[in-house]
Amino acid sequence: MIFSVMILKNLMRRKVRSILTIVGISIGIGALVSLVAITQGFVTIFSSMLKSRGTDLTVMKSNTVDILTSVLDESLGNKIQSIEGVQSIAGVLVDIVTIEDRPATLVLGANPGEYVLDHFKLLEGTAIKGIESKEAMLGSIAASTLKKGVGDDIDLETDIFTVVGVYESGNVWEDGAVVVPLRTFQSLMDRKNQVTVYNLKLTDSLLVEDVKKIILSRIHGISVMTSKDIAETNQGLQMAKAMSWGTSAIALAVGAIGTMNTMIMSVFERTKEIGILRALGWSRRKILRMILGEAVFLSFIGGILGLALGTFGVQTLVNLPTLKGLIFGDLSRALYMEAMAIALLLGIVGGFYPAYRGSSVSPMEALRYE
Repeated sequence: MIFSVMILKNLMRRKVRSILTIVGISIGIGALVSLVAITQGFVTIFSSMLKSRGTDLTVMKSNTVDILTSVLDESLGNKIQSIEGVQSIAGVLVDIVTIEDRPATLVLGANPGEYVLDHFKLLEGTAIKGIESKEAMLGSIAASTLKKGVGDDIDLETDIFTVVGVYESGNVWEDGAVVVPLRTFQSLMDRKNQVTVYNLKLTDSLLVEDVKKIILSRIHGISVMTSKDIAETNQGLQMAKAMSWGTSAIALAVGAIGTMNTMIMSVFERTKEIGILRALGWSRRKILRMILGEAVFLSFIGGILGLALGTFGVQTLVNLPTLKGLIFGDLSRALYMEAMAIALLLGIVGGFYPAYRGSSVSPMEALRYE
């Protein structure tokens, strides 16, 4: 207890330097938490969306960086539907467009009555019915953001659509989206007979691998994936993960260097003090523990503040009107634990050399130091 109090008092003697070190570490941890949470959020959202739809396989164009760049011809639908084991198939056109004064809104073009819309729970109004109508359904988040309800008109790109229903699915992307008839959306976006992906429901989920092999053998230039496959192999998600970790690594490196600098300066300034402690019987190991403990304590406080900063950043971003319904932060316990472990590791890495240097000073040399 006395040893811990001594560590705290040592840090309080240099408040400004300690605070700046804590701030540096908290920024690094905050960047890590926010970037990784949002990247992982994309994976979580996409996986849960396919699961809630009852989709066993997703077909998209091969070598696409992300789902929005996939373009498939509708003629593929009949070929896929004829494969044994495929119960239902639904082509969906996905794009991000301007609606009213909201520059980025996810729009889903789907055929009325297809299974991908079955899990939508209508809060008011009805589902879209006409395959070429100017009807639209709003997710609950989109309705709140756009301030629109049943009977209102929305300006979607260059056309006017009438809201016939408001739904809720429990998925952030879908609840932040607008659903319109596929044919109408194809015409509006000048993408006649094109879809972004095909969602497949199989007669038995155990047939996933068999059906996947058959599709790939009959149709070239496509990728057939489960939600797990998409999370593991999608180039866009992999790039986002790499960028988030790369950016975080830079911030964390700055934090580690800041910790090392703080502790080295502390050792230089306290050389005589360390010599007195050695003369009073303190072992090199105890000196090392004291200095290393100071570094770890700074990192611990910086880690706690970093978690709070990262959480605040994620919550702020996901609730911005322009981004609401487009991004989601997966703030899991595992991420928090990982971030805190990294923060403590920063303290150990940044404080080890100064602690070793301080513990290596001989009592006589330290007492002569001015």
